[in-house]
Formats: sequence, structure tokens, C-alpha cells
Amino acid sequence: DGASGTTNTQLNCKSSEGFGANHVWQVQVVTQTNGPGIEGDATSDASQTTSYSVPVITNIAVDTTVTPSPAFDKEHLPTKGEHYLVLTGTNMGPKNTVLQGYYGTSSDSVYTAKNCIVTVQNTEVKCYTIEGIGFSHTWKLGRKNHEWNGKMSASDVITSYDSPTLTSVAVGSANGGKVMSTWGRENIVIVGENFGPAFDRSSTTTPSNPGNLTLEWNNNDAITCTGNQHCYGYAQPLSCTVSIAHEQLTCVSLPGVGMSHRFTVTVAGQSSNQSPANDRLRYHVPVISGIK
Repeated sequence: DGASGTTNTQLNCKSSEGFGANHVWQVQVVTQTNGPGIEGDATSDASQTTSYSVPVITNIAVDTTVTPSPAFDKEHLPTKGEHYLVLTGTNMGPKNTVLQGYYGTSSDSVYTAKNCIVTVQNTEVKCYTIEGIGFSHTWKLGRKNHEWNGKMSASDVITSYDSPTLTSVAVGSANGGKVMSTWGRENIVIVGENFGPAFDRSSTTTPSNPGNLTLEWNNNDAITCTGNQHCYGYAQPLSCTVSIAHEQLTCVSLPGVGMSHRFTVTVAGQSSNQSPANDRLRYHVPVISGIK
């Protein structure tokens, strides 16, 4: 638009609003000598391209127009996802441009946000989160099929899923017993919130390595533990499985002893509260079947 320049050797043009990278240019010569028409055209080669500056995210917030009084903020997002976020910054492209949004902590722990659209020309994008786990996720925006990849947000411009909350523990099922075998290898069922989804390892929108879900338990409190007597603690290194998305985990017990054990779950580095004081588990007491 508005081309000018030097005879035969140079054109000066004003760019249009846009996005993307590695754009080649086409020039057409139009004359009126023999009636309106194109007398010639030329296209720049691959070494002569232009690109728009990439998106830079400077702030992230929960969209309060959709959720006027949210019970969470950007660093305590429920793991079920579907939360509308506002990303502000620069170089985000024309209004209504559809972008891809990515967030995570490393190259093998990246989520793809949903429905990212420029809502204010060049300065604001809104996206929906998807279900997930983890914390301190940085973000970037781009348009993959245009080779336009934005910069990852700064380490203080982040979102996090909320920490897990544990409400009950039982052996075998959610309504199971409260006594564990000293041999271990029993299913321990944990009920609560924010345990995350049952990840599909073949998904292209969730991480290949979202993080471990592990279980610890002990009776190291003033009620059952006096000094160094009767104090026991266990940490299961094997990852638990999500048996009901976001609400229930199934873990495997370890051989052990003791009574009044309380449990803690760690999901992708975020630890839960300790299980309720009135919902303790114990190992079977010894049974003497004979004396020789």
C-alpha cells in the first residue's frame, strides 16, 4: 500500500496489519497503455522474506467477565480445566486472529490451550485451559502453520493448577476398610480434588511426562508417636493411577506396621493436605497362631 521508491531499482511500501513469518513478496506492474492490465510481476526468492514480530506475553489473569467472582486465581486453577484466561502483551496480531497457546514447564511437559483468539488487536488474547496438573507454567503464543512462534513468558508470568486436596482414604475401594495388610500390595483408594485427569499418552495436547502421583503415610504425631517409639513412615515410589478423573487415586500399599497412619498425596510436585485426623488407617495387629 502506498508504494514509492527509486526508478527501476527500489519500491518503498507500507506493510498491512498481520502475523506470521517468512513471507515472500510479489510485485505487479499495472499500466493503462493498452487498457487496464498487468504488464508483469515478480516474486521474491526464499532468501528475501519478511516476518512480523512474534507475540510477547507480559501478564495473565482469569477472565472475570466470564467468571465474575472466581473462587480461584491464575495460580490455583482447578485441574478440570475449561477456565478462560486473558493474556496481554504485544505483537499478538489482528483482532479475531486464531492462535495456538502453549503452557508448561519444559519441552516434554507442554499443554495446548483451547480456542485462543485475539480479542484486542495486537495486545490481548483469550484462551481456555485444558485439564492438567503441575505449577509454574510459562506460556507462549504462535501460529504453527505460519512458522510464527512467540517467546515464552517470563518466569513470573505463569499459571498453576491447584494443589490436591485429600478428603478420605480406604483400603480396596472408596468405601473400603481402614486396616492394611502388613504384607503390603493392597490398593489404597484416595478420594479428594485436583488429582488431575487420566492422561492419554497418545494425546497431542497434553504432556508426554505430566508428572508423578505419589503417596506417603506416617503416624508421626503427638497422639501415636512418643519420642522414637511407635513412629513409622512410608513413601511409595511407584506412581498412583487416576481411577476417577480429578477425584480419585488408586495407589499400592507397602509392607509395614503401626496404627493411626495419615496420608499425603503429591501430584506433579504439589503436596496435598494430610488426610483427616478422624480418618486414619492402621496395619493389622500381630496374631499368634502357635508357640514352639
